[in-house]
Amino acid sequence: VDIKNWNDLTELYKTLKTSEHNYKFIVFDLISDIYYYLEDYICETNGVKAIADMGYGKGFQEVRRIFQNMLKSFNSIGLNVCMISHSETKERECDDGIKRVYTDTSLPAKPNGIACGLCDFIFYVHSDGKNRVARTKPTKTINAGDRTGRLPEIVPLNYGEIIKCLGQK
Repeated sequence: VDIKNWNDLTELYKTLKTSEHNYKFIVFDLISDIYYYLEDYICETNGVKAIADMGYGKGFQEVRRIFQNMLKSFNSIGLNVCMISHSETKERECDDGIKRVYTDTSLPAKPNGIACGLCDFIFYVHSDGKNRVARTKPTKTINAGDRTGRLPEIVPLNYGEIIKCLGQK
């Protein structure tokens, strides 16, 4: 389904919630588009040009709250939520106090924290020179993760290989 704005997404949710279907996953490609559709919707609804125009962080709080609720709502109707994002390299201060170039999603920091906090897996997909692979463990310079602890640090970007590593059929 081609989602072009926040209303399209809410209509999709209503349809999936109220109809019989065999879907097991919903994939947001790109999750940043969904976030910015929500920002646009909140601005339009409140008659402002930018979220910051709502004053005292009110707009940002509302966007974060609705964004998190939306992600959880698709999960609550039995769908596995898969979020795809471009990566972005930013400088940040790490836990050890050293500033490093860090690769993360292209979402702004707070919605990134919401999205990543809901994920069982965060794959950083790249090429190893010959094949596309997924990094599943974080480094000091790359955001990645595997809540199960069953995936190797690098896994071929292949559904069958990933399922085999997870010990599932």
